[in-house]
Amino acid sequence: MTTNDNLRAIRFYQRRGMDLAGLRRDFDIVVRRAKPQLGDAETDRIPFRHALLFEYQAGRQRGGPDD
Repeated sequence: MTTNDNLRAIRFYQRRGMDLAGLRRDFDIVVRRAKPQLGDAETDRIPFRHALLFEYQAGRQRGGPDD
């Protein structure tokens, strides 16, 4: 799982053959309740809002340097 603003993590998972398996919309609300000090920081001008779930899909070829 990663957040929508973490482009490095999204790239990492996709390069290793993982696919988007789920989306937790408005995940920031849950996180900000637990960590109110988080603030409104943005990465690459993308606001943190959702959680993205990645997984290997059955029957798909895995790729990447660590496989």
